[in-house]
Order: sequence, then C-alpha cells, then structure tokens
Amino acid sequence: MKKNEVKRQLLKAIEVRANEVQSRISDLRSDLNSESKSTSGDKHETGRAMIQQEMENLGKQSENWNQMYSQADSISESACFKIELGSLFKMEDLWYYVSVSYGKLIIDETFVMCISPTSPLVQAILGATANSSFVFNQTKRNIQEIT
Repeated sequence: MKKNEVKRQLLKAIEVRANEVQSRISDLRSDLNSESKSTSGDKHETGRAMIQQEMENLGKQSENWNQMYSQADSISESACFKIELGSLFKMEDLWYYVSVSYGKLIIDETFVMCISPTSPLVQAILGATANSSFVFNQTKRNIQEIT
C-alpha cells in the first residue's frame, strides 16, 4: 500500500463530498430565487425560511469539508517509522491512515480507514513501532507494518 496513493484518494473523496454540498447549495439558491409570492404569504415566508436554514447548514458542512481537505493536503508523505500524523499502518487485515476522520476508503479492493490523530485508537498507540503489540478495548492487537 502506497501512502501517496492513499492521500491522493482521500483528497479526491473529500473533494467529491465538498462538490456535492456545493451542488446542493446551488440548487437551493435556484429554489430560493424561483420561489414566487403566492396568495398565502405565510406559507411562502415559511418556505423561504426553511430554504435559508438548509443553506446555512450546508454552508457549515462546506466549510468543514474545505477545512478537512486543507488538513489532509498538508500531511507529509514522507516515511514514518512510528505511529504519528501521516502514518499508514496495517493491523490484522486492515490499513489505517492517520490523517483526518474521514472513515473508510476502498483503494484497489483494499479497505483503508482514515482516522484522526486524536481518535482513541491512535492515542493508545501513538509512538508505537512496527511489530509491536498493544491492548485496545480488551483485545490484543499487533501493528504489522508502518509506512
């Protein structure tokens, strides 16, 4: 598993999600602009208020996706020899990328979990090296590989 490919796929996935949010915002802007004054004024105003509230919520989501993209993009691709920000490591049959809390990616039919350095798992193994064992959630685990 190559770290630069994982990072590239993560950035691409975040960008797709950010674009989906922007598309929804554009659709709502169109809805808001096409909303015409009807005979029932209260219904019209309620509809506009709901659209504006949804646009505000989507604006916050867009901001979050943009921040996540910036954070992920700034992560170094250099080799890691211990668990830290930017580490790509394998435990059992799953790869983990210490970056941002995105969740699961599928890269070449391999699952990679993108997790935050503040996640409980990473906090439990911060600084650990390859071939080291630890107990997490009452289960003994082994770090097989770190890149």
